[in-house]
Amino acid sequence: MENKTESKKLIVGVLMGGSSIECEVSFNSGRTICDHLDGNYIVKPIFQTKDKKLYFLPWHFLCRGKISDFENRLTKEIEPINLEELANQIDFMYLALHGRSGEDGTIQGLLELLGIPYLGAGVKGSILGMAKKYQNIILKNYGFKTPETETISAQDVKEENIKTSLDFPVIVKPAFEGSSLGVSLVHNKEELINAVKQAALISEHYQDVLVQEYIKGREFSCTIITNPDNGKLIALPVTEIKLNNKAYFCYDQKYMPGKAHKNTPADFSTEITDKIQESAIAIMQILDIKTVMRIDGFVTENNEVIFLDTNSLPGTGPTSLLFDQAAEVGYPHSRIINMLIEAELKWGKPISKKNNIYQHSDPLPGTIAVIMGGASNEKEISLESGRNVTYKLQQQGYNVAPIFLDKNLQLLPITEKLLVKNSTQEIAEALKNSLAISWPALKKYDFVFLALHGGAGENGIVQSALQALDIQFNGSENLASVLCMDKYLTKIVLQDNGLDVVPGVLLDKNSIKDTSKYSHLKWPLIVKPHDDGCSFFVSCVHTEEELLTAAETILAQKEYVLVEECVKGMELTIGVLGTDNPICLPASQVVRSGEILSIEEKFLPGAGENQTPAPLDEKTYKYIEEQILRAYNIIGCKNYARIDCFYQSTQETGSTKKLLFMEFNSLPALTPATCLFHQAAEIGLRPGEFLKKIVEDAKKNKELIFTTSSGTLNKIVESA
Repeated sequence: MENKTESKKLIVGVLMGGSSIECEVSFNSGRTICDHLDGNYIVKPIFQTKDKKLYFLPWHFLCRGKISDFENRLTKEIEPINLEELANQIDFMYLALHGRSGEDGTIQGLLELLGIPYLGAGVKGSILGMAKKYQNIILKNYGFKTPETETISAQDVKEENIKTSLDFPVIVKPAFEGSSLGVSLVHNKEELINAVKQAALISEHYQDVLVQEYIKGREFSCTIITNPDNGKLIALPVTEIKLNNKAYFCYDQKYMPGKAHKNTPADFSTEITDKIQESAIAIMQILDIKTVMRIDGFVTENNEVIFLDTNSLPGTGPTSLLFDQAAEVGYPHSRIINMLIEAELKWGKPISKKNNIYQHSDPLPGTIAVIMGGASNEKEISLESGRNVTYKLQQQGYNVAPIFLDKNLQLLPITEKLLVKNSTQEIAEALKNSLAISWPALKKYDFVFLALHGGAGENGIVQSALQALDIQFNGSENLASVLCMDKYLTKIVLQDNGLDVVPGVLLDKNSIKDTSKYSHLKWPLIVKPHDDGCSFFVSCVHTEEELLTAAETILAQKEYVLVEECVKGMELTIGVLGTDNPICLPASQVVRSGEILSIEEKFLPGAGENQTPAPLDEKTYKYIEEQILRAYNIIGCKNYARIDCFYQSTQETGSTKKLLFMEFNSLPALTPATCLFHQAAEIGLRPGEFLKKIVEDAKKNKELIFTTSSGTLNKIVESA
């Protein structure tokens, strides 16, 4: 029985294992954390199996050398953790997971919705830290040097359309894996084909593959942590990695004792060391990675610093780079682990503890849960969308259960009586004494239809949680949701792929007063949040004074503000439907009364006007359709989306016609008179039929998560 002193200690769950091909590395990391967490905490090792079940790991299994040494016994001898109870069983989750499902935002989203504080980046930072092809684009945009990179899509790999314009040798790597698994050094076209196929199927489902120039130079690694005393980012000493008869830092060089030599601190010049450390801190902030990050790169013969990949959950094996670098400044294993936990709890993501007493109900077989409401500025529009989706799906013969998402992101089933209420406030008031259902309870439903807009409902958090639970849902997955929600990231990615965007800059509280930051833009300017929708806080300004006033309103609650040109041209909003072979719906011309489209014009009956189809000739329509579908695929959208843009004719540009992309909506409004329904009607789909298409496409194209057997992993290691 615990004494009073013991019961006051923080209960830390250490999560290890997982469903990724890095599960053995994760187990090694988790074991080390458990070994070195000191007496300030009560430690509960937690193991995740390949099918994503969680178990409290008995201590006598923790010292095993390999997961297969105990996994069969674990599942036979112990009951899985009930996720509904987990928040009552631990106070904090130390994430020692690596790779897919552990480092890509999915488990992070689930923990946030369960109300469990955890170590490391949030959903957005985890996704950007894992998605190498987008990360490379973002870093280039901010002026950091990265290797020349080409992406071979999963579809191109399937069709054996494998080629590169880069000079050999090149490095081939999977776009969404770590620990150097699936990485190859390739010297010719024949080797390229085999290496790309291996990388694409490294985790037994197709993924994009990166082909990068082979960088010659001195390889380094640098870890950044948050100072628990003041919340500031500090760089640990830089390590130079010297390889032992290998051309790159492969799996066995990373983890086999005595292979690679790690020289800490690296004997770079002070100037180079400072540049690496200062750049690493800036990159951590740009990618929204919290508490801890490791970044790798090269210093070339010309003293250029080239950055490779980030790790938002660096490995913590006994001789890992984190511990090696921390020891150089006097932090032994236990101290650096404590510092990370302290920093996260004091300066990290605010996560509100949930009231984990849930109601239990069993929906009828085949029932679709429609979730609406939420905590964003768009919650009223979400209610209108959710109500409409509920009615329309019922007309299509589905059993539908409307669920209200309150401001604390708790799920509250609602009746038809509440569904017809005019505001979320009325519904919230009526439900204030009701018990929620848990997020894991959504597994009981046949499908989850997200009628959410903005905030956690559209920015990847909810999507991550549903992916972690293997629940089918509409719209894009978490990565595309993050990119679509951040309008500036959308611009960066599209522009890097040769598409035109509305010119704009991202500014914060410090840079907004620096007129040189936006002096290249043509007045008047549009000022708006970079991660909000439905025209909230959007204004057109004509002077610097107006710009500052508008920006200050946004910056009072947001970290950044987006400043764009008020471009001339035909404003269009265009829906796309489908995943494997998406189709472009007929474009709608947005007719507005002022310089910007107001929220009233979007949603107040009789206030706005959309001309569908837009008055354009067939040739122009073909051009627009090609551009829209290309952009949809570049961002990685699935199922459906709406894209807002401006078409400029040759007369308006003075040269060639252009389609300027403004923003993407991964969960566009589905209110009764939304333009998506106008567009669907033009191709013969009634609103209910359109929604049924969305459900059918989402179910058909849900990505299956395959796990890699230990035998496959052994082959990977042997070939490294």
